[in-house]
Amino acid sequence: MLHEEKLARHQRKQAMYTRMAAFPAVKTFEEYDFTFATGAPQKQLQSLRSLSFIERNENIVLQGTSDITNPRVGICV
Repeated sequence: MLHEEKLARHQRKQAMYTRMAAFPAVKTFEEYDFTFATGAPQKQLQSLRSLSFIERNENIVLQGTSDITNPRVGICV
């Protein structure tokens, strides 16, 4: 029971933070089509998915044209 309550609270927090961010749409790496990722290799994008840059106190910079890839990756992260 305690585990279920903790999981439910985590899901509610995540939903609240997503609403507060006011993203134009919810995007995830699971639904990301890597055929459109022309600027960054798939391996590099997958490394962002692990969020290990947060543990290393690093920032990420998405540079290039404002095509489909950059905003979508930014929302996914």
